[in-house]
Amino acid sequence: MGLGDKTLRSMTRLAKTGLVAKIIGGHMGNSRVVGEMILNKEVEAYNLPLGVLSQLFRDTAAGRPGLLTKTGLGTFVDPRQRGGSLNDISNDQLVELMEIDGEEYLFYKAIPADFTFVRGSRADRLGNIVYDDEPSYLDTLEACMAGYRGGASRPGPGRVFLRVESVSTEQFHPKKVHIPGVPGQRRRQSIIVMGGRRGIGRAIAVDAAEAGARVAVMARGDSQDTVAHLRSLGAEAMAVQGDVAKAADAQRAVDETVGAFGRLV
Repeated sequence: MGLGDKTLRSMTRLAKTGLVAKIIGGHMGNSRVVGEMILNKEVEAYNLPLGVLSQLFRDTAAGRPGLLTKTGLGTFVDPRQRGGSLNDISNDQLVELMEIDGEEYLFYKAIPADFTFVRGSRADRLGNIVYDDEPSYLDTLEACMAGYRGGASRPGPGRVFLRVESVSTEQFHPKKVHIPGVPGQRRRQSIIVMGGRRGIGRAIAVDAAEAGARVAVMARGDSQDTVAHLRSLGAEAMAVQGDVAKAADAQRAVDETVGAFGRLV
């Protein structure tokens, strides 16, 4: 989304002819070299609204086809104008115009990712990431979830690369963790996924199950559909009905999960 220091870091490190084929971002202003490559038609480039990109990470992680919204109608990203294209070699149709009940909408297609690169402050031995020193974490969790899902050039899970300043010997308190441990470190773990009936919660549950974890799906409603899907993947899974905001329900979820799986984490 336009990361960089306007000199040599971040996006500028990728500004090599032939290294990057396409850029999709919210702005390119933090890398003069990338801007020059776009103007010189050395790379395909598309500029989409930042808020749309934030939501697209979530939609991609959840396996949805994209985002339907009125955001961008009549602007540069409207396909009747440039559809977000920044130069003449950028001809992909990332945005479609749709009409529903007589009203116009823009449909932004999901952007699958095979790899996600994210920076954090510290990691613990389970791969959990905290943000102690970073000015903002923005959509890093959602970007990781999209990367975990994969599917850009091949089916199956993608890969997430996390850069941190140090690895702590302590295990972080769950409330302090912003990005949970990566899938490869979830093998043989037992976890509880809150809100796992649909959306990102379901995507997290599926990701953990595919990585070999035993999963308890906690939701206020019936989550048996998610549990059945996890079991079809060969994972041990169970449903816990309750509201995580209620202390008694949260404790019951822990007790039932430990009773079924023997432990948590």
